[in-house]
Amino acid sequence: MSASDWGEILASPDSLGRYYGDSVPAAGDCRLFYVHVDERGESVTVGFQTEVMPAYPADAWLGVEYNTLEFFLFFPGVEEFSVDGWGSVEAARFEVGVRPGGVVSVALGSEGAGIRFRAGSVALRKARVYLAAGGA
Repeated sequence: MSASDWGEILASPDSLGRYYGDSVPAAGDCRLFYVHVDERGESVTVGFQTEVMPAYPADAWLGVEYNTLEFFLFFPGVEEFSVDGWGSVEAARFEVGVRPGGVVSVALGSEGAGIRFRAGSVALRKARVYLAAGGA
């Protein structure tokens, strides 16, 4: 994944751009903590946490003490889905990129193990802030 792909995906005003502007957290500043596969809807939802605080917090977050932002990316129209093991080692690594034609390519895990798929698009499904003990 190139940094520009990650930034391009997240910096949209429809995504994390509404909270960060053009300075969204780098992939290295995010931790993958959630994966939900919905075979009925042919979609995957992936959750991330970051300690990089938003420059433009939502009105609901004002006056609230927090140190972690959690966000969920929704990938509809999933194709070429495969799983080759899943655990804490695989969850520590992820790549999200945009291929020609706008197809989103996702790899969660290492080359030999993890979850891989392609999706027609990606959208921010939910974002929230909270006070984590010891940070994210």
